Amino acid sequence: MHTLNNRSRRRLAWGFISLEISLGLIVAAVVGFYALRSTLRDSTINSAYIQADQIKKIRDGLSSYAKINATALVAGSAISGVSNILQPTVAELTALQMLPAGSSTLATLNRSPFVMRLTVSPSGCTLGSCVIDGYVYVRDPFLGKGDVASTGRYDGTIVGAILERLGGDGFARVAPNANLVSAAGSFNYTNSTNFAHPTITVNGQPYPAGVVGMRIQPFTPDGVAAAGSGVSGPCPGGSINTVEAAGTGGTGNGNQCFFTYPPVQLGSSATVLNTQTSTIGTLTVRCLAVNGSSTINIASLTCAKK
Repeated sequence: MHTLNNRSRRRLAWGFISLEISLGLIVAAVVGFYALRSTLRDSTINSAYIQADQIKKIRDGLSSYAKINATALVAGSAISGVSNILQPTVAELTALQMLPAGSSTLATLNRSPFVMRLTVSPSGCTLGSCVIDGYVYVRDPFLGKGDVASTGRYDGTIVGAILERLGGDGFARVAPNANLVSAAGSFNYTNSTNFAHPTITVNGQPYPAGVVGMRIQPFTPDGVAAAGSGVSGPCPGGSINTVEAAGTGGTGNGNQCFFTYPPVQLGSSATVLNTQTSTIGTLTVRCLAVNGSSTINIASLTCAKK
């Protein structure tokens, strides 16, 4: 009967040990790979949430701008500090203190500019019958490694996480040349020159997939109009309340400004201070002739935490 000598036994044992070590290394490598992939995915999602928060902050600034200047938007009147009243920029809203100082004009993830637009409808409407709507979106699509926008590919993980964070007012184009649709399917924006990309085309059309944005809540402004005949009377006094203090989000006690202004003669202005003790701010209003009535227009507005 053939028997193994000690040397053979040692070689056989070492062979089994080597196999166990190799299997252990393979298992460790597989576990490490999936752990790394999970970590990278978590990092991607966290970055997408930061991007969503930036979009939301700019949306909130656009919403504040629209509400404060609703009368001028309906009338098509000039708004101090804004070149195109229906297409304000991040820099303009920052200068007006609708956005925190130092707000970036570019998206954090893809370094793309923001596009903002407001609409007043129906055409020719007056205060009390108009609807002001609007949105902000990141102009360029969010691409994954190796993606090329002209092929219609994009990073679904990033887009999905941004939409999750934005909630019901978020929207995206999830297929090339398709309309922009909300995450909940409650509204959509039809492709038009407002959404056309200046340099990217997919199959000859300028509507790449992977574009994300957020709308403001549509509203109907009542405005402040003078009683009496025509435009000869002064604008009555009034108030503008719950103005967000820059950089606070405007929620909770001590993060808002309240203003009360007196009657203002047609063509004149009045400047008043914030009435709250925890914030500082200044409001200047003008009395203008709009559509046959004397109407208050916001000339400038500041609000900050003390």
